[in-house]
Amino acid sequence: MNSYREYAPYFRNGLLYLPEKTVALLVDVGLDKATGDAALQGLALDDHREQIALISQALEHALAQMEDDTQAYHALSSGEAQFMLTGKPMNV
Repeated sequence: MNSYREYAPYFRNGLLYLPEKTVALLVDVGLDKATGDAALQGLALDDHREQIALISQALEHALAQMEDDTQAYHALSSGEAQFMLTGKPMNV
């Protein structure tokens, strides 16, 4: 598995998942561990809006602290990742 995929969120069977490395990073910047654990198990977009919003906020905080030349930064700041967490395309 390449480094990008180790961090990038993904959809499977209609649920949003975060990889373990991403959850650990977000918990380190203040995301509640229970929310992180839920993201490891998969979050339904309609049923878990509040948790996804908390993840998105933690992600913004984490990105602000990261070096912008890392694979983690590129994976988590990508337009695809942002769309998965907000449902909105990035401003072009």
